[in-house]
Amino acid sequence: MNPNNRGLIKNYKLFTLATDSARTNKPINFGGNSIMIVSSPVNIDIRVHSIDNEVVTVKQYDSVIEKQGFDKFFITHAALSGGTIKFLVYADENLFISLGAGASAGGGAATTIGHNSLALTVANTEYSVALTDNTKRVKLMNNSIDAVMYVSTLSGDSGNGIPIPPLSSHTIDNIDLESYSLYVQSDTASRTIYYMEFL
Repeated sequence: MNPNNRGLIKNYKLFTLATDSARTNKPINFGGNSIMIVSSPVNIDIRVHSIDNEVVTVKQYDSVIEKQGFDKFFITHAALSGGTIKFLVYADENLFISLGAGASAGGGAATTIGHNSLALTVANTEYSVALTDNTKRVKLMNNSIDAVMYVSTLSGDSGNGIPIPPLSSHTIDNIDLESYSLYVQSDTASRTIYYMEFL
């Protein structure tokens, strides 16, 4: 992998909004291809491109995908004291990570599949594991019934990483990695994340 392109593996931005006050068509001036709601105590109305466009109502773990991309979008939500909305905006459709994603891997067909796991002994503590070079696709599986796990490819960033809810999986496609690691944490102690590497 070209080292100049390493930043692309985290081609997303995390946003948080307090829900103490209601918002109507609040502009978010950040471009991308998709929006994933990580957590939200209220339903959210999203308009892409313009406040005159059709409303998409989303809730926690929902996504909005605009294949042609967008320069900005607008958020409307009700007030809820003490609440927080957390969402991710992806700026590259090829690196979009979604709940239960299952697209075929890019960079050529996989010829080997590795099955591995990483113990997450202490809650809210980052653990790391090196990925095998030339991995084309990674599938991450959270088989826990009560823990949310967070995954990043940047050291020290797992707390802001991609959330994997209980009994769900995430897949990272269209990659060809060299010298990369996963950084993972769980909000519950004594849990294990399972992952498959497609080489």
